Amino acid sequence: MPKTKFIELHNRRIAYQDWGSENSQHQTVCVHGLTRNKHDFDHLARSLSDISRVICIDIAGRGESDWLPNPDKYNYQTYVSDIKAIFAKLKLSNAYWVGTSMGGIIGMLLCADSPYLIKKLILNDVGPFIPKSSLLRIKEYVGDPVQFKSIAESTTYFKRILSGFGDLSDQQWDQLAQNSIKPLEDEKFTLHYDPSIANAFQGELEDVDLWNIWDVIEAEVMTIRGENSDLLLEKTLTEMENRGPKSKAVVIRNAGHAPALLSDEEINLIKEFLLPHVSR
Repeated sequence: MPKTKFIELHNRRIAYQDWGSENSQHQTVCVHGLTRNKHDFDHLARSLSDISRVICIDIAGRGESDWLPNPDKYNYQTYVSDIKAIFAKLKLSNAYWVGTSMGGIIGMLLCADSPYLIKKLILNDVGPFIPKSSLLRIKEYVGDPVQFKSIAESTTYFKRILSGFGDLSDQQWDQLAQNSIKPLEDEKFTLHYDPSIANAFQGELEDVDLWNIWDVIEAEVMTIRGENSDLLLEKTLTEMENRGPKSKAVVIRNAGHAPALLSDEEINLIKEFLLPHVSR
């Protein structure tokens, strides 16, 4: 596994891992969901790294990236600005994008703002419409200052709140848990993100409607939906197939929000979409 690298932005650091060759003809950028981090893509990055350079990023306040002094800055304007700065510093363009949930929204916004940066876009269980009910579910756990006495205790927690990740093995759940916590001084563990990211969920929540963004996207798009997802509705996926960039749609059985992208089926779908000729 590559070592974590850092980019300095506005007197703070953004962490990322750089898989594969910097001289690769292909570049893939992976961005995680709301409370997750770059390690969600370890397996995918390892699988892609022989045919593409893969950049896996910790968004501000998550993983090894610095927390923001002003919690009000945990918003999409900050995230898109950070990503554009990272693309510039790493000299990336016409890249492939794999974004889970929040990472997918960042990808959509980036496509609309700077279409030359992303050539192909994979949205993992997210689209241009997000129902209020799914946001209320997320609000129940995001920012919870939970602590764990052991990694095993944290695994139980993640199996509950991330059940939508799908049919994972015990080993995969254990690895996911280890990648999602950090040690405290009293030999306990806590979640590996700034609890203040929950500020975005304060106040009255409403449906999120980004169809105006969707309709101007020029990138080729594939959308992955967990068949039981409450965030990416079936009717939204159908509409995504028929307007704007007219996404290719894939449904992952026995998953909700959001498929973990750890199975051979999911990895092969991604490879075939991004690099259909190279991956064969």
